[in-house]
Amino acid sequence: MKSKVLGFLAVGLLAVPTAYAVPITSLYSTGLKADGTTQAAGGADAHYTVVSTGGAAIVVSPLPGSYLANNADSQWIWQQANGLPINTTLTFRTTFDLTGLDETTAVINGLWGTDNEGLDIKINGVSTGISLLGVVVGNFSSLHAFTINSGFVAGVNTLEFVIRDAGVVAAFRADLSGTANLRAVPEPGSLALLGLGLVGLGLSRRRKP
Repeated sequence: MKSKVLGFLAVGLLAVPTAYAVPITSLYSTGLKADGTTQAAGGADAHYTVVSTGGAAIVVSPLPGSYLANNADSQWIWQQANGLPINTTLTFRTTFDLTGLDETTAVINGLWGTDNEGLDIKINGVSTGISLLGVVVGNFSSLHAFTINSGFVAGVNTLEFVIRDAGVVAAFRADLSGTANLRAVPEPGSLALLGLGLVGLGLSRRRKP
């Protein structure tokens, strides 16, 4: 009987469907409305806040010709629509929710641009060591790739970008996508088999030798 019970348990446990990656739908790029469409110039970003003020970041436009142009995927943002204040360091914060997903499998692939320097990207308050240094046009004439594959927690996560400006106008931009595996849930048949195994185990314990 014991071997049969263990067999039931093994079948029940092994019949869990294979996990697979799905998009993190609550992760947004900069310069978007709540529904994910582009925000108008001078409008508030629905997903990013300026940490020092707690206020929303604003879509910056128009921008000097040296900037990579805004598009439908992401836009430049700052504390004000004219890229002011200047000669300052600001942190931009967004949150996303991994509820129902396996946080240990989460990955964010991004592109970012900074005027002037990206000092750090933080996940849940912890530095990733990712930076975009130098007061150079290349930091905002194109977007630069990065990947985050650790530091995630179950539920709501915080992503922060620390940006330092040193010029006449300032802006920050991030184009983000992410995936994580769905948490594996036993199929109904697997749960039934597991239940039978547990019942059988209980019965076997009650029998006399």
